Amino acid sequence: MLPIDAPALVAMVRTLRSIQMFAVSLEGREFRMILREQDQLDIQEAKAVCEALGLRASVKLATRIAEEATPWASPTTNLGEFAQRLGTLMERMHDELSEVVCLRLDSGRQDYWQQPDLFGEEVTRAFPSATYDIEEAGNCYALGRNTATVFHLMRVMEVSLRALGRKVGVTGTHAGWQNVMAKTKARLELRHDDPRAFQGEERQFIADAQAQLTAVQHAWRNPTMHVERTYDDDKTEQILHAVRYFMRHLAKGLSESEEQA
Repeated sequence: MLPIDAPALVAMVRTLRSIQMFAVSLEGREFRMILREQDQLDIQEAKAVCEALGLRASVKLATRIAEEATPWASPTTNLGEFAQRLGTLMERMHDELSEVVCLRLDSGRQDYWQQPDLFGEEVTRAFPSATYDIEEAGNCYALGRNTATVFHLMRVMEVSLRALGRKVGVTGTHAGWQNVMAKTKARLELRHDDPRAFQGEERQFIADAQAQLTAVQHAWRNPTMHVERTYDDDKTEQILHAVRYFMRHLAKGLSESEEQA
């Protein structure tokens, strides 16, 4: 998906129209000696905007117009003809843009768009394999695609559950929600003199992780099932924040490098 700088697009059209009107006012004269330096720069900028928008036909015409507007170009037309070419360029841009579908991000969700570190740099460093799904969850949320957001968050949780599962003794392919939660609870209930029991700060870390995981489970309602229903804005936001808090907590004491060691 290509982000469009709407203010730049509007400003470019206004500028081209201004240059066109200036050229019309001096119709019949050779434009190379009269065209203002800023006009030449603005035409180059118009070409760059067309390139950014992928308007291929407009880029070709803008390239020719930009070449004609350079100080060293031989005068092949007058300002009246040049003004007509600018008009043609704007018409061509209009035709190409009419085939482009534009999506506007809600102002409250723009900060979620294209953010690989959406959950924080610590999470990115600790769980690099989750980076893609974290960014995609943010992108989907920014676009209002709630169910797709939850799908990517489920994949993020798979990464975190493997890390936590390894810490509490869940091995192999059994790091599902129920197994990890049950094993975590069992380890926390061990007597302090049991050699398998977590002690001190480590025990507090695991206890907090269990609390955060429970919060995610409550937000999700039934995380052991595949995504089989749709999610509204409120539920999606609740799940997104719960998963982010859980991942941030885990990143303080766990990482994939430990899991793979």
